[in-house]
Amino acid sequence: MARLFLTPGQTFKWVRSAEVTEIIGTNENETVYVGEDARATFDSSFNRGGDVIYIEGVAALYAVALDGSNIHITSEAGASIFIPVGTAGTSVNFADLETTLRVEGTVVMLGAVEVTSAPGPVTA
Repeated sequence: MARLFLTPGQTFKWVRSAEVTEIIGTNENETVYVGEDARATFDSSFNRGGDVIYIEGVAALYAVALDGSNIHITSEAGASIFIPVGTAGTSVNFADLETTLRVEGTVVMLGAVEVTSAPGPVTA
C-alpha cells in the first residue's frame, strides 16, 4: 500500500495507481484528484467536511455503497475508492456532477442519492 501525506490546504493531482493508495489529510481543507481507475482510501480526516475530491469520469460509470462509516465508489474500469462520511459535508465531484457527501439524520447521502449497503448508481 502506498501512502500519500498531504500538507495543510494542499491540492494533489493525480492519484493514479493499481496499488491501493492511502490518502492522509490534515485538519485543513485539501483537494485531491483521483483517476478513473484508481484504488484509493481516504483517512478519517476527510469526514470533517470542507475537503474536495474530484473523481475522473462521468458519474454514470460509477456505483456507490455504504461500507461501515465509509462510502465505497467502484467502476468497471477498476476504481475502488473509500471515503469516510461525516455530518459537515465533503465535496465529491465527477466530470459531469458535483455532489456533497454527508449524513442527514441517520441517512448517508451523496448528492440526491441515499447510499445504502447495496451498490447503486451515483446519480438519482
